[in-house]
Formats: sequence, structure tokens, C-alpha cells
Amino acid sequence: MPFSLFDATVPTFQQTLRAMVGLLGKAEGFCTEGATHVPDLLQARLANDMLPFTYQIGATITHSVGALNAIHRGVFTPDRSPPPSTLQGLRDALSQALDTLG
Repeated sequence: MPFSLFDATVPTFQQTLRAMVGLLGKAEGFCTEGATHVPDLLQARLANDMLPFTYQIGATITHSVGALNAIHRGVFTPDRSPPPSTLQGLRDALSQALDTLG
């Protein structure tokens, strides 16, 4: 039974990006409850040697949409532009990535 590259990748990428949307919603709720401030949360790291939350979302997008784009170009080049620095910017980036994968 044939198994396409699309079937092997896109549903997983979509699931991961939707999970990131959920994490972003939880993060926003955490800020709304007053547990932390948005700028602090956006720069939060789970470990000292880890890049911040904004980067993690950007990397998730790069390694899904960017991976598929790399197949067409024949080479993967990571997106080195800074990730969005607001909750809405991150939400928009995830939404755009999901639209692209759709």
C-alpha cells in the first residue's frame, strides 16, 4: 500500500502546531490570572541552556512548513529571523503555518 510523503508528515505537523496553539492559550491564561507578565513568559526557558518560548514556537513552524519547503528547494535553511515578540504575533504565525499546511 503506497504511503505518500504528505501522509507521513503533514498530519503530524498539523497536530504539533495545534498543540502549540493550545500551549499559547494556556500561557495567555497564565498571564491573565496574574501568575506572570507576558514579556517574562515569552522569554521563559524550561532549562538554562534552552532558547526562549518564542523561539520554540518559531522552531516548530520552521521544522514543519520549512521542512516541506526544503523538499521543493532541495536544501533546508533554517529561518534565522527573530520570532514574533507578542502573543498575537505568535498566534498569527501559527495560524499562517496551519493554513499553509492545509
